[in-house]
Amino acid sequence: MLLKIFSTLFNYNYQVVRLQTTVSKQKIVTLGTLVMIPVSLWFVSGFYLASNLYEVPLWKACIIGSLMAIAILIIDRAFIVLAKDNGGSEIRNFRLFIAIISTILGSLALDLIVFSGDLEEYRAKKLTELREEKKKQFFDENSTELKRYFMEREQARMSLEDADSDLVSEIDGSKGTKKYGEGPAAKEKRRRLKTAELNFAKMDSVYLSEFHRLETEADSVATTSIVKENGAVLSKIKDLHYFAFSDMFSGFYYLVICAFFFCLEFFPFKYKSKTAESLFEKMLYAEEKIGESRLQTQMAQREEILLQDGLFGPRAERLRQLAGNHSNIRKIG
Repeated sequence: MLLKIFSTLFNYNYQVVRLQTTVSKQKIVTLGTLVMIPVSLWFVSGFYLASNLYEVPLWKACIIGSLMAIAILIIDRAFIVLAKDNGGSEIRNFRLFIAIISTILGSLALDLIVFSGDLEEYRAKKLTELREEKKKQFFDENSTELKRYFMEREQARMSLEDADSDLVSEIDGSKGTKKYGEGPAAKEKRRRLKTAELNFAKMDSVYLSEFHRLETEADSVATTSIVKENGAVLSKIKDLHYFAFSDMFSGFYYLVICAFFFCLEFFPFKYKSKTAESLFEKMLYAEEKIGESRLQTQMAQREEILLQDGLFGPRAERLRQLAGNHSNIRKIG
């Protein structure tokens, strides 16, 4: 069953393949199985990154993952069916580049899964700090009126304290008219105290109203900032790498995952380039060489005909007919 599937995948004639040696059939199945490894990795990576990093619907994530898997399948299939002699260093280097890209994407998806809990805690702490920073920045940039109201309230407070002190001093006779008790002067100072109390209450209300307004706006601005930061893809990737390399163990684990993905991605091509050609592959390449030899023979014959036409003109065709007639050859002989 697998042999038929992978023969179709590599565009081999199954009726021919099934008659080949065991080693040839085993190699086709092995290469097909190995190709499925990077294809599966690209599907999982594409699906997870689309659904969790970009937060697209599941059906779109499935389509994205499938398209990425099909793309790497087409690329790897081209490498597998390519003859070793036709590859060269450019093909090898390009496949190495593809493996590096796949390693980055694949390890990113797995790292997001492995570090998900710790990463969420790290980002929550970071977003809290960012929220406070944005609030402070907003207050610093928009607190001119608040500072003015604060100074006016402090002046009203000082006036209230002075009025209260004057009233107490007047009543106990230590200052003012020097008369103990609440006389006309004390009543006047009590009236001033009530006026100061009303003025302070007014200024305090104005100050608190402005403070609450600024606080509400600062909360809104800070919330907008952290929502954008939390949803930004590059921010999530940066936070992942900051957290992964925050200590030696996490960094080592991150590098191990990258190396693991690279080996899985590059292994099919390495296996293809390092194993000996099977009898079936040699037969395919021999068939190609024979066809090429036939083509060269036909081209040489065509060039000879053109040369004869140039030398003999209209008589060339008649001469070729005579040369091809064996009975004429015998007569001449």
